[in-house]
Amino acid sequence: MANLRTEESPLARDHLSDLDFLSQRRMIMGALTFDVGLAAKLKQAVARNGITDLADIDWLCEGDNIASVRRLRQGHVQLVVNEHVIDCDADPFVPDG
Repeated sequence: MANLRTEESPLARDHLSDLDFLSQRRMIMGALTFDVGLAAKLKQAVARNGITDLADIDWLCEGDNIASVRRLRQGHVQLVVNEHVIDCDADPFVPDG
C-alpha cells in the first residue's frame, strides 16, 4: 500500500480508518469474508429464486431475520402453515347500515 501521510490529509486519515475497520470486521467474521465472489453468488441465488422486491432483501437484513431463516434450515424451528385462512362457506359479513 502507498505510504499515506495521515497528518496532512483528512481523506488519507479516513481511508486508513476504513481499512482498520474492515480488518477488524474480517477478524470478527472469522472464515466468512464477504468479497465480490460471494456477493455475486448471493445475487444469482436471489435472481434464480425470483426475489425481485428490494423489500424482501431489506427484511432479511433487519434484526435477526437471517438468523431465524438459518434456524429453520438447521431444523431448530418448524414452519407451520394454516390450512384454511379464509372460510369460503361462511356467510358474508354485511355491516349494519
